[in-house]
Formats: sequence, C-alpha cells, structure tokens
Amino acid sequence: ARRAGAPARSRVAMSSRWEPRDSQGPSGSPGDADLDRHLGLIDRFLLQRAVQTQIYYYKEMHDQPSSKFLATFMDHEGIDTFHGFDGLRAEPQLYIHSLLTTQATTVRVRVASGRTGGWGGTPGNPYIKKQEARTMDFTVHPHKMGQSVLKIRDQISKELIRDIDLIGREDEALWTERKVQVATGRDVPSADKHYPAFDSSSEEESSPTRRGTYDLVKKLTLQTAVRQLLRDMSRDAGGDELTPEHLWLEAIFAQSGFLAGDQGHGTSEAFLTGLLAKEVKLVTQADGETVVIDPHSITARILERRLLIANHFKQHLAGVPADHTDHLRSKLERSLGLSVEEPDADEASD
Repeated sequence: ARRAGAPARSRVAMSSRWEPRDSQGPSGSPGDADLDRHLGLIDRFLLQRAVQTQIYYYKEMHDQPSSKFLATFMDHEGIDTFHGFDGLRAEPQLYIHSLLTTQATTVRVRVASGRTGGWGGTPGNPYIKKQEARTMDFTVHPHKMGQSVLKIRDQISKELIRDIDLIGREDEALWTERKVQVATGRDVPSADKHYPAFDSSSEEESSPTRRGTYDLVKKLTLQTAVRQLLRDMSRDAGGDELTPEHLWLEAIFAQSGFLAGDQGHGTSEAFLTGLLAKEVKLVTQADGETVVIDPHSITARILERRLLIANHFKQHLAGVPADHTDHLRSKLERSLGLSVEEPDADEASD
C-alpha cells in the first residue's frame, strides 16, 4: 500500500496548466516561483485591513460621513463589518491611487431630531421640546483618507511581521494537543490550551484590529497552503487523473467553504482540528493498488507549506514602508504638475 502524500510511482508529461517542476523546492515543497504567486494575496489583505481599521477609527469618532464614504468607496459596501481576508475587490495599487487622487466631496448629512442641542435629555422625553431634523453639509477629503490608510497599512505590516512568528508556535501547540487527545482519549479543555499570546512588552501601541488581523492571516496562510498542496499533489501525480488523497482533501476543503468569505473567528483552528480528527482511510484503486490516506501526514504537509508561505509573506511585508514612500512621492509629483504614469487595472495586478 502506498501512503497518501507519497509521489506516484509513474509520471507522465505534465499539463501546461502547471508550473515547471523546477519551481518546487526540496521534497516537493513549493519553491520561489510558487511562493511569489501568492504575494498579491497578502497585498490585498493588508490594504483591506488598513481600510477597515480606518473605518473603525471614523466610527469611534462618530464621523459617519467619512466612514460611510470609505466603506462604499469603489463599490466596497459591507467591507466595514466583513471578517475575511478576501474583502478587497480592487487591485491595491489602483485602490490607493484612486483614493489619493479623488477630489474633495461635499455630502449632505441629515441630523436626527429628538434632542435639544447636541447633548443632554432623554430621547422621547415629553418635557423636552422636540426639534425638527436638519441637514448639514460635510466635506470629505479622500486624499487625506488615503494618507491615513497608508500610515495604518505601515503599522499593520509591522504588527504582522511580528505576529506571523506565532503561527509556527501555534502549530506546535496543535500537535501537542493532539498527542494528549490520542493518549487520553479526551479533548483538551479550553483552559488547558496554551496558545502563544501577543507580546505586550512592545512600547508601540497596537492597532485596534490586531487580533482580528492575526486570526485572518492564519486563515489566509492556511487556505493558501491547502491550495498549494492540492496543486503539488496534482503535479506529483502527473496527467489529468486526480489521486485519492487529492480527492479526499479537496472534498474536505470544499465542505469548509474553501476557507473563504466571512466565516467568523477561529476558522483555521476548526479546520485543522477537524482534519486531525479524521480516521485513516484505505482506498483501492482500479489497478488494485491500495492507497493509505493518512490525515496526520496530510496535515503535516499543509502546515509545512503554511509556514513557508507565512515566512515569505513576512519578508515581503518588510518592503511596505518603501511602497508607502513611492505613493507619497507620486502624489507630490502630481501636485507639482510633473508627469506621473498612472496605474490601470492590468498593471496594478502585476
């Protein structure tokens, strides 16, 4: 019997939809070409979280016009409450460029009635004279929003660089927890789980969305790792026929909603613990060969890829401050009337 995850004994010419095999690293792990293809995901995610954090600040300051403008900019209605890593539908470069170059906009705000002045009294109190609703003009400055978003993006990138190191430690805790489950036959109580906490010794103030961002970057790296493993499984098998382990993992992945969209908090932990809880499965193929599908082995391969992807993201995030400077330089050149090449959707995706 062949254990799941091991390369097939025979290989045929690969389909043109896959990258050349020399793009892989040692032992079939993804190489630089495979890792680089994922960088657009972290760029989108980083900008999304910066925008969501800026909206959070506006709401905390009761700046409804600004929060509404940013939450709907470039058709992103609902992004303010979205807890997923794939909420930004525009290319990051194009989104930032559009925000920095959009002219100031005046919006009309309707102020609710029911109070005298802006404070005091109880809504609905019959002894307080009810005032009529009134409207006010409010000017929104998108270019200032863009500058604030870029600063927040810098801060979140630095937080992610530190927090990504926790992923490997959580993976180790996951294996430890699984060993206890196997040895004792019972689940580990929540109070006994020792997942790493954020380092509070830093003098820098954390963004208010940091914990949510960490939860989502775990989900992003896990989804990317599963997709990469499925890709590697198909590449190892060769041809168009999918292996039993590929079909098994793909079915579980589909049941999870492909780890996409807004699925609440703790999605990555739920997926991994559910995967480890699966029993070993034997599959007899048409040629009579029996394939052993080992959930533990497949989980280990996923986590190996996730760590590689996470560290690649970390290296990429170190260049965010320089990118920030480029945006501000372009804005300055435009204000001085210098010629600046403007990105379009195709160029922004490169």
